[in-house]
Amino acid sequence: MQVILPDEQIHQLQLLISRLIENEIKMDISAKKVFLNEVEISLTKTEFLILEYFMKNKGLSCSREKIIVGVWGYDFDGEEKIVDVYINSLRKKIDPKSNYIHTIRGFGYIFQYKED
Repeated sequence: MQVILPDEQIHQLQLLISRLIENEIKMDISAKKVFLNEVEISLTKTEFLILEYFMKNKGLSCSREKIIVGVWGYDFDGEEKIVDVYINSLRKKIDPKSNYIHTIRGFGYIFQYKED
């Protein structure tokens, strides 16, 4: 049996899918906007893509290699340490207390909310 949803329900589902929320951080993927405590935060394209990757993989350990593939693709021809540079910049903008982006020594990062 196939369930057919009315257009309004489909629209509401699409809106939910296009928004990611983690505590005080809200991301509107379709509008390419990020809000921290309801205040819009200006991110570069790459910072936005890294945050989107983190929010879609919330609670999972992410190696630098996985982040590179998820953000830049398999044909990336740079150094893995570029991830650290962007993470540092992203932390300054959205995570000054280090509640969201946590380093896993020798491996990469995990994105999940933890209060100190």
